[in-house]
Amino acid sequence: MVLPTYNHAGSLRGVLARLAALQLPVIVIDDGSTDETAELLATCRHEFSQDARFGSLTVLTHEHNRGKAAALHTGFAHAVAAGATHVATIDADGQLDPEDIPALLREAELHPRALILGSRPENMEHCPPRCRVGRRNASLAVLAETGLRLSDTQCGLRVYPLELIATVRCRASHYAFEAEIVTRAAWAGFELREVRVNCRYFPPPERVSHWKPWRDSLRQGSVHVRLVACALMPWTPRASTPDDPDTGVPAFRKLLRWLNPLRSWREVRMQATGDIELASGLAIGAWIGTLPFFGFHTLISVFVAWRLHLQPAAVVLGSQVSAPPFGIALAVASIAIGHFLLTGELLRVEPAALTWSTVWRIPFRLFADWMLGSMLLGIAVGAVAYALGLWIARRARRSAQTLSPDA
Repeated sequence: MVLPTYNHAGSLRGVLARLAALQLPVIVIDDGSTDETAELLATCRHEFSQDARFGSLTVLTHEHNRGKAAALHTGFAHAVAAGATHVATIDADGQLDPEDIPALLREAELHPRALILGSRPENMEHCPPRCRVGRRNASLAVLAETGLRLSDTQCGLRVYPLELIATVRCRASHYAFEAEIVTRAAWAGFELREVRVNCRYFPPPERVSHWKPWRDSLRQGSVHVRLVACALMPWTPRASTPDDPDTGVPAFRKLLRWLNPLRSWREVRMQATGDIELASGLAIGAWIGTLPFFGFHTLISVFVAWRLHLQPAAVVLGSQVSAPPFGIALAVASIAIGHFLLTGELLRVEPAALTWSTVWRIPFRLFADWMLGSMLLGIAVGAVAYALGLWIARRARRSAQTLSPDA
């Protein structure tokens, strides 16, 4: 059991007392705490050693705060040296229940090469809206990177096979490590499994959290941007999905089923995550459609949808913003924006200089302006497509629930 802690003196004793009842060896990493954590751990270590009902308690200390990823790796290394094959992790803030750990360990026994993730309830009292949004966006990013539908990729209650830690290398630090290891585990062929766990968010005055919303969100976001870019590369391995219903289906029929827009629409209507998937597909397609690659937008959209496990119908539909006359207006606006950003001057075209032999050369001569401008303008167009997609998908799902006899 690995338990990183940083200035959690108020909740740490309660977490350790509940872990003691599980009779598991516990490794606590004091990540440079400046409160009473050191004194508390010394007392708890004495109590653990005096009671035969408790497991062992090992305390490792970082002189300075190095972040959660470094604390986890310190605990992993100690567990490997002790001969362990798996390690369970839990946060020290008291929001997760140690009593859920045996269920994760039983799942790890059945699937020894799997990374076992705790899955918290969707709706929790006192949970900040930014946490719910971040959780859904993180799950969508993992879906794009791996094709795996996971309900909670951010829970700190997990069981890691130490083979995974030895095999997979992650560059992310702090909280972002827990995001990166999920995707890289799937790419390396390790199974990912979820187990329902309990969680509570304390009211703000009682909550102890070292999550910095802007800094840590940007850090995790940059990790997912890097992973999505890797997922687009043809040589990046695709995650295996043992429960895939298309297993054994001929490749041609599988392709037709994947391209079928009716399948995409059914998923939108029946799945709670379908609204974000549809909106994201439309947004990415609209961004692609704004780029200066006329004649190739559909092909690029299908490739991106395949690599990022998006609904192809949504991405291709979004890319149709390139169709005239809207596409022409986007091209002109993109060239004007890019020209201004690169030269600091407004684009001027003398009407007298426009002839049939010169008009067609303008896009080629201003291609750099067009490319830069379209990438930026495409973000705004994609945002509009995203909002429109959310509205359509949520209305469709409400309609499906109204018509359902179980509703």
